[in-house]
Amino acid sequence: MKRVFRKIVVITIIAITCMQLAACGKTEQTLGDELSKYVYVPEYQDLPGAKSLQSITIVKDKLIYTNNDWDEETGISSITLNVLRFGETVPSEIPISLGENSYIYNMGGDQDGNILLLTNKYIVDESNEMGGTSVFELIKIDEKGNPISNIDITYLLDKEENKYFQNMEIDGKGNIYLTNSDSSIWVLDPDGTLLFILPLDNWINSIGVNKDGLVVISSYGNNGEEMKEIDVATKSFGTTYKELPSSNGNMPIVPGLNSGILINSGNTLIEYDFDTKEETMILDWIDCDIDSNNIRAVSALEDGRIAVITVDYSNAEGETEIIYLTKKESSQVKTNTILTYGTMSLNYDVRSAIIKFNKTNENYRIQVKEYANGYDDYEAALTQFNSDITAGNGPDIIDLTYGFSIKRYASKGIFEDLYPYIEKDSEINLDEYLKNMVKAYEVDGKLYGIMSNFYINTLIGKTSEVGKEKGWNIDGLMAFYEKYPAGTSLMGGATKSSILSTVLMYNMDKYVDWNTGKCSFNSDSFQKVLELANKFDADYNYNQDSPSEPSLIQSGKQLLMNTSITDMQQFQMCKLMFGEEVTFIGFPTETGNGSMITPNNVSMSMNTNSKNKDGAWEFMGYFLSKEYQNRKNSWGFPVLKEALDNMLKESMESNSYEDENGELVIQPKTSWQYDDWKADIYAATEEEVAQLKDLFDSVDTISSYDQEMYSIISEESEAFFSGSKNAKEVTEIIQSRVQIYVNETK
Repeated sequence: MKRVFRKIVVITIIAITCMQLAACGKTEQTLGDELSKYVYVPEYQDLPGAKSLQSITIVKDKLIYTNNDWDEETGISSITLNVLRFGETVPSEIPISLGENSYIYNMGGDQDGNILLLTNKYIVDESNEMGGTSVFELIKIDEKGNPISNIDITYLLDKEENKYFQNMEIDGKGNIYLTNSDSSIWVLDPDGTLLFILPLDNWINSIGVNKDGLVVISSYGNNGEEMKEIDVATKSFGTTYKELPSSNGNMPIVPGLNSGILINSGNTLIEYDFDTKEETMILDWIDCDIDSNNIRAVSALEDGRIAVITVDYSNAEGETEIIYLTKKESSQVKTNTILTYGTMSLNYDVRSAIIKFNKTNENYRIQVKEYANGYDDYEAALTQFNSDITAGNGPDIIDLTYGFSIKRYASKGIFEDLYPYIEKDSEINLDEYLKNMVKAYEVDGKLYGIMSNFYINTLIGKTSEVGKEKGWNIDGLMAFYEKYPAGTSLMGGATKSSILSTVLMYNMDKYVDWNTGKCSFNSDSFQKVLELANKFDADYNYNQDSPSEPSLIQSGKQLLMNTSITDMQQFQMCKLMFGEEVTFIGFPTETGNGSMITPNNVSMSMNTNSKNKDGAWEFMGYFLSKEYQNRKNSWGFPVLKEALDNMLKESMESNSYEDENGELVIQPKTSWQYDDWKADIYAATEEEVAQLKDLFDSVDTISSYDQEMYSIISEESEAFFSGSKNAKEVTEIIQSRVQIYVNETK
């Protein structure tokens, strides 16, 4: 199977409608403008001269942006100001010279089409002990670069502790609004004369103009995000609007298509009407093949199109595009077979992969059902996700990163065996992947899931104290703990509930057999789990004067460290913190190693009821491809051996240079700061690489969690922790309740 995710300049394959996603939004949202009959079709245009894009703004029908160019030979940085009219392909370059040590902080435009630049210039003064002064100016030019005015506004910051400006906006009458985001808003008339200053109570998230030309600020109040209009006539804040649609914060406030403002919710573009308080969903970003994480600006054009500016930093240079969205009737647009991807919350990597898949696949499109987006109660959303899966009407592809029990769903026949799909996939040879990371999803010889990257959750102790062998049971852990004086901490930050939760994650399969439905929580083994948890405090009480965890470990007052190993440098840091040889002994289990595999970024399965299984695998298999596995800057360890070896090889390369005497100087690759403890990390040794690989080879368990079952156990355990019931009484109650739950859900 050949997977090619490459850019297509104009896309005409679009999902049928936004109607199918409406149920995932808030109940008060409406489908504006009969969206069931329309779709937005994207056309893509590269933005010329935007390799090092800095500031960007939209002024009427023009896109204005700056680049900072660095001349390697001269060592001089220069600023280029470009203007591109929407619909044209070649920008005009505006000549501008700000001088040395000068920068454009922000840009805007007035009602006459002029460009306003907020600039900062650092003036070096060798006679000044502070080294120099910072000057802020408002420079107004026309669209050809001809100067109109230049005003020094540094004086506005005379009484400010933080002497900077962060944001600038211009209202429909040309008044200028400046803010440093945390203390004040300065309002100037079109000529730059100060009208008044508004103090701020909260940090400003964003500032912009609504459809009526009024400036609006967004900040967080006591009940979430809220917006306030600025009333120039009264020199104060106007109406405050609360209970707004949530925004992901990477798009400025911009005028709505018909009223109010546009808000990027992360999944959808919403128009919010301040008068009616009505939310109208304009479009779904994924349906339009747009990654909302990359959006820098949005504008409603006079011809009815919507212009979206995106910057994709997935490659080193960063790719900047203008995407024109044109509304068309659904009947005019070709549609593909729809696959659904179900998740609680869509992560960055999967979102990007879905958009690439939808752009390039000729037969299928993926639509996302994001369960947490439709509920105020996270647990209710998770319950609904579970219900859909178990009822047989769940999504084609199921996100497993929320701890769904592989064995539970496998026993119900819900997950598809993926081995046959891998065998048919010409790009995947399982011998080239870490065996344990594949088999972690295996039940009775069938493979029910895949992961792209992983990290290891474990307990670390000094080898001199816990021994060299990995793994122990509850008796072994308690016997180890009891050897030390009272007041010695077993591990940092642990509470009764956190220990109970963690040990259950490692041992749930011991207490529940989903094939037979038999539970065994009324066992001596589970009583020991409760007794272990009861040795910890009920709540974690933070005390800033307490010694740091590294200090406690090195002084012998803390014995173990609960941590996640996400990369080689963190592995090295953990060893340095103990100051001697360590053993990754893990949490107590009755069998096997007590360290646990935690999938990172991607963990998914295929619904056995899917009617488009080959299409689902086309998407899922991408995350095992060499292209994906060998990505740079991925978090966690890849499952492809080649990619892992490349990562570990890079970790062994030293960070060095030759000084003026030709001597080799080796520098730290990074430094870790952990409370009052700091460690420099140098190139990994062959011994450390071997030890890390040995840890990978020893781990064969993936995290498994059932929220409803844990809620029962946690609720009933309180009686033991409070002393009102003994362990046997509590475990009998837990056994009864969990058995009923398993019988009902099996």
